[in-house]
Amino acid sequence: MKRFIVLLLSVTMLFALTSCSKIEKRNPDYIKNGYDSDYPVTINDVTITSSPKKVVSLSPALTEVIYEFGLEKKLIGRSDYCSYPENVADIKSVGSPATPDIEAIISLKPDIVITQSPVATIDKASLEKNGIKVLVIPSPRSFNEFIDVYGAMAKVFLGNIKSDIAVEKALKPLDTEMRKTGEKKYGKKFVYILSEQMAVATGDTLESDILGIFGENIAKNKISYAMTANEIVAAKPDTIFISDKIDSAKLPANIVKLLTAPNVKLIKIDNTYFEKPTVRTKTVIEDIDKALSSESGNETKGGNTEK
Repeated sequence: MKRFIVLLLSVTMLFALTSCSKIEKRNPDYIKNGYDSDYPVTINDVTITSSPKKVVSLSPALTEVIYEFGLEKKLIGRSDYCSYPENVADIKSVGSPATPDIEAIISLKPDIVITQSPVATIDKASLEKNGIKVLVIPSPRSFNEFIDVYGAMAKVFLGNIKSDIAVEKALKPLDTEMRKTGEKKYGKKFVYILSEQMAVATGDTLESDILGIFGENIAKNKISYAMTANEIVAAKPDTIFISDKIDSAKLPANIVKLLTAPNVKLIKIDNTYFEKPTVRTKTVIEDIDKALSSESGNETKGGNTEK
């Protein structure tokens, strides 16, 4: 699939992310010369010949992106987990992303179902038999892929020519916050602990890419969320980000001791913003920025706003 990196956004994103993400700078003539028409658009082997009029979204993040693009009138169905913005509750629910109500979806007669989770082969066949396209846009594992998600959604709804400008506009608030925070050059040596089983944000994760604006992730050379407690302690991080869902007392004893060390800053994060990444992820950045700027206490909470 073609990269969907935003032309005008790329320059400021590159500055904000420094070494933690490779943002490509695209030819200024790309929009003018790249395409002759808005459609057809092909995303992940699914070809779309015109902007869909009726859409079912099974992904909370993709549903939110639809609202960010101002296209919510096209949304006729959503998953049980699509809860933001609040008025999405007015849209008919068609089950969970993992177990959608296929009959309910078919009864709505959408042009397309968009999801970030794979759809069972038999369910996909039933939808397609009824003339409903199924498009899977996987959850991003890096900041480049995060931008690609917005690019793919813009192309589906707005076509080839208008998509870049739409993505630039949608991501500008996040870009601004990352650039502003990146200029402060915090230079922290950090780790982000995601679970009581010691899953951490390794170098192959979106979390690592975004939090990299605060300094060096000690798990940047690790993969698949794996880093041992002993390795974390030995790396001597000065800042520990931790999911606010974790009961710290259930962590390994040496990590518990590290969390309370006087020279370590502990910041709790609402990981919802990474599990369902949208432009609202800037909330985490804003709150961490405030926490790192604060001299009050060892523990602070980041990203703790309405989900």
